[in-house]
Amino acid sequence: MKRSSWSIALYVVLIFSAGIAAGVLGQRLATSRVVSADSAPRTPEQWRAKFIAELRERLTLDATQETKVNQILDVTRTRFNEVRERNRPEMKRIHDEQVESIRTLLSEVQKASYSQFLLEKEAEKKARSAAAR
Repeated sequence: MKRSSWSIALYVVLIFSAGIAAGVLGQRLATSRVVSADSAPRTPEQWRAKFIAELRERLTLDATQETKVNQILDVTRTRFNEVRERNRPEMKRIHDEQVESIRTLLSEVQKASYSQFLLEKEAEKKARSAAAR
């Protein structure tokens, strides 16, 4: 059984196409980024250490520059904390209004469950805050 030149050409094209597809797939796998499933957020100290390390590596900071960058970060943190503290009462007021608006929608049984829900959320928030320190 003799193969025609068209079928041989078709096989060559198919094999060539399979090679291209394998190469493209291999390239995508080799250059793809791995996504971390680490759910633990970085602490401010971890963020700062990583930030300083990246600056030191990319900009080749000397010791004096690194010290000054640390001072700038200290001042920035202080200013952010001041703004956060100034806005805290207004943010609490807005949150309290939200809670009361939701309560107006609920039945008495739902209100009891909602109160329990809020207590649990507050406990989770305190636990996260304590873990971050």
